[in-house]
Amino acid sequence: MLRAVLTAILLLPVLATAAGAAEPSPFVIPDWQSACAVHGPGFKALPGSSSCIRIGGRATMAVDAGTRRSAPAAGRRAIGMGAMGQVEADVRTQTEVGPLRAFVRLRAGSGTGTAPLSR
Repeated sequence: MLRAVLTAILLLPVLATAAGAAEPSPFVIPDWQSACAVHGPGFKALPGSSSCIRIGGRATMAVDAGTRRSAPAAGRRAIGMGAMGQVEADVRTQTEVGPLRAFVRLRAGSGTGTAPLSR
């Protein structure tokens, strides 16, 4: 009995997908999506408004190892690590007086020792 219930649970998504595949759905780009192409690549429409948004970011990590000649003998060998992350959001909309833009960038980082990102 348990085996039959587990089999039914596992097959349910497969059968539901097959039933939905029988109905063709044409891929049409809505007008509100093409309006964001004016602002450049990567912009997507915000539902319920005439604004478009692009979200991006990056992450960087660096490791630095070597010797410091100016340090005393005990501290000449040095190793350090650093990491940095950045997230940005760009929102644009057309108004009666021209384009309106809001841009926010958040950056955070941390490092130890001599890593280039820790300075």
